[in-house]
Parts: sequence; structure tokens; C-alpha cells
Amino acid sequence: MTEEPQPLLLERALPQQGANELVLAAPLPEFRVGRALARSFAILRRNPLAFLLPIAAIQLVRVSLDWFRQDWFAARAGDALSLHSILVLLLSTVVVTANQAIIADAVLQALRGQRVRVGGSSRLGLIRSMAVIGTGLCSTVLVFVGSFLLLIPGLWAQTAFLVAAPVCVVETRGPLASLKRSAELTRGYRWRVFGLWLLLIFVTSLVGGGMRFAAAAHPNMGTAMSIAEFVWHVIAGACNAIIYVVTYHNLRVAKEGIDLDRIAEVFD
Repeated sequence: MTEEPQPLLLERALPQQGANELVLAAPLPEFRVGRALARSFAILRRNPLAFLLPIAAIQLVRVSLDWFRQDWFAARAGDALSLHSILVLLLSTVVVTANQAIIADAVLQALRGQRVRVGGSSRLGLIRSMAVIGTGLCSTVLVFVGSFLLLIPGLWAQTAFLVAAPVCVVETRGPLASLKRSAELTRGYRWRVFGLWLLLIFVTSLVGGGMRFAAAAHPNMGTAMSIAEFVWHVIAGACNAIIYVVTYHNLRVAKEGIDLDRIAEVFD
């Protein structure tokens, strides 16, 4: 069940009486999946290069590192746990997770009506990358353990910790504190957040799987399908990254009524 938003209690000074009075403000807007999706797509549509280019760079790094890792494993069978391969995997993780901070800053700029300058957030991405890595690892472990023991706890963990990365970046919290905060923000809206996550997974897997099937069915189009799949992963990656940050923002507005400028203070 979804918690109904409660009206804000605001304190207003009454000069003629020299006293304070509690007045009811407008009810907080509810968190809605459709609203989060529409807002996210609008941000991407208005700033396509600002989001697609960084994601494309990340995808190129991931593909290159993955190719190098596979080549390394093939040349050294049985040496999969070598220090070199571990460093390659670690570098890939650092590059990908640092992107979370960059995207979070860019999304908040767009929400504030400012010109999106993704490159200017690289410093923050480097600063927060280790914390985001820790948050992601903790979340992954908990989701895996929950899914291994029983499917329902794993799905609960996936839903509850969906906005842990934006929390870690925007509120500069540690990994465990970010997970706890994410669970607090999603409480009362978890069915909607779960539906949003399920929709993203379904669409991404459906399109990606269809492209792989087409590539297998038409080997002569392998190169074209590989390029198409790369482009799709860039678009899907940009959409997902934006949606997670917008979801975090909308949950804070729905539960706390916090002003957007206060959310974005960490980037100023």
C-alpha cells in the first residue's frame, strides 16, 4: 500500500500579534512512475549529447576492458584470478561507477533549468567514485544473498536500494548509510519503484535480446548488429541513469517536500 502524502505544517509569523501560527500548505505531490519517466525522457530529449556522449565513452571503456580481459584469460588459461585481470576489472568498475556522480550532477542541473555541463562534474565523480563503488558492492551482495536464500528478499533489496547511488553522491553518505537512506525514501512507494525497475529491465533485455537473436540469425549482418547493440546500450544506459536520479529527486519531494536548490547544494 502507498502512503498518502501528508500536508506540510509551515510556521508563519503574524506581525500584528507578534505570535506564530501553524498553517496548512498544499499537499506534497505523490511519487508516480509515469511522471518520473516523462521527466527523464524530457531531460534526455533536451540534452541528448550531454548524456549520450559520456555514456558512449563509458561503454567504449567497458567494451575495451572486457575484450582485453577475455584476451588475457585466453592467453593464460587458469590464471583468471591473476593480479592483472583483477586490476582490469577494478578499473572498469571505477570508470562505470564514477559516471553515477557525473550523471547525478547533470540531471540536477537540468531539473533546475540550467545549462547541462557534464564535463564540469568530473571532479565530483572522482571524489565520490570510491563511495559509490562501496555502495554498489554492498547492494549487489545483499541482493545476491537475498535472491539465493529466497527470491522475495532479493527483490525487496533491489527495490529498497534502487536510489542508493544517487543518495551516496548527492547526500555524501557512506555505503551503509546510503543503503539505509534509500530504504527510507522508497518506503511507502516500493510497489511503484519495483514496477519501474521491472519495466526498465524488461525493455532493456527485450530489445538487447532481440538484437542478439537477429545477429545470430543473420551472421552476415554481425558488424551492423554489433553497432546497433552498442548504440542501444548507450541509449538505455543514459535513460536508466537519468531515471534513477529523477526517481531519487521525486521521492525526496514526495516524502519531504525538500526544495530542489537544497538537493543541489552539494554541487555548488
